[in-house]
Amino acid sequence: MKLLKNNIINTLISKFLTAFCLMGVVIITSQTLGSEGRGLISYVLLIIAIAQVISEFVGGSALINLAPRIRTINLIWPSYLFTILIVGILYLVMRFSGNNFIPAWLTALIALFLCLSNINLNIILGRQRINQRNGIQFLYTLLLLSGVYYVYWIQKGTDVVPYFNILAFAYIIGFILSLLQLLSLADKGSIEPLQLSRDIFKFGFWSQLAQLVNLLNYRIAYFFVERDFGLEQLGVYGNSMTVGDMMKIPGQSLGQVQHNRIINHSQPERFGLKLTKRYLTLNLVLYLLQAIVIILLPALFWTWLLGSDFITLKNVVLYLLPGFIALGLATSFSYYFHALNRFKTVLAVNLATLITFVVSYVLLVGNLGFKAVLISFSLAYVVQLMLFVVLFFRKDKGSYHPLKDIKYWWRIQFSKE
Repeated sequence: MKLLKNNIINTLISKFLTAFCLMGVVIITSQTLGSEGRGLISYVLLIIAIAQVISEFVGGSALINLAPRIRTINLIWPSYLFTILIVGILYLVMRFSGNNFIPAWLTALIALFLCLSNINLNIILGRQRINQRNGIQFLYTLLLLSGVYYVYWIQKGTDVVPYFNILAFAYIIGFILSLLQLLSLADKGSIEPLQLSRDIFKFGFWSQLAQLVNLLNYRIAYFFVERDFGLEQLGVYGNSMTVGDMMKIPGQSLGQVQHNRIINHSQPERFGLKLTKRYLTLNLVLYLLQAIVIILLPALFWTWLLGSDFITLKNVVLYLLPGFIALGLATSFSYYFHALNRFKTVLAVNLATLITFVVSYVLLVGNLGFKAVLISFSLAYVVQLMLFVVLFFRKDKGSYHPLKDIKYWWRIQFSKE
């Protein structure tokens, strides 16, 4: 019980520290580059994120599930090779397209070391080194914040390209740190031969297909906003989504521990049903507390924090808030199905979410304009949560007692064991 409490608390602390570093980056770049600069950053980062998800079709988050039973080198070499291939394609696409916001080689460099770092971190997590993984993520995020602070607040920089130079450096350091940690976990003396596991393709494909659709669920609106309303509006929308990223911290932190406990249990399916309901309850409480804070924050707070370009951010966040809450609660179910290798279930739900967003946006944009993006986002994630609830509780034969779960978490928090 003490180990469980420590893992949860340590994960929450490290995730919050990482998120506050990222929020610091958003604040500095918003104040110095304005909404158009933030829109440009959001757009380029989305392209990199899509390349990352595609590169993880070999391995990806499935590495977490495979790490406890497959030799590390047999997970690394196919994942690395496929990543290099995808990043090479990204470079060629960026090099010969007419929309190079930043140099193509820099985009590819960032994508390469982001992908390689994530491969290492997924294996580290699968080996139950949760604190080490969180620590590495925090350190390279702190490097990013330090670099942005120096360039934009100390040197008074006004160009967007240095931001991506700093980002590339931070990911290179993250890769080196994660590689050193991975080497310490190497299977010394293992007699398992160097081979290619079919599972790394099978699980990786379905896992990442679900992740790709999920990324589109969360970010596809960027393309619509940039096309229909311009980079300045995209900057406001992107910063609003950063608020949602901050709100996701408890759910992702709990989900990370939940996922790790399920995949390492001798009876993962039965244990996962009980565990998921407990984590869902805690997730619900934490999200409601965050929602109250977001609602109470005045609009002037955001303009003070980010600059006058973001005066409409409060209204945007309020429209997105139901979607943020639904997404956060759905995370508990998503981690459960992922831990059981039910990637097709997650994929089906994510596809339904994506279809809901696109259809509702097309139907609403003519009458509502920019508000159509916000309403469609919240509607899509409410649908996602409902689908996960139906699928989970059809399988679970027990009942759901949130008050009992709250007492359980209270007992853990104050237990001296």
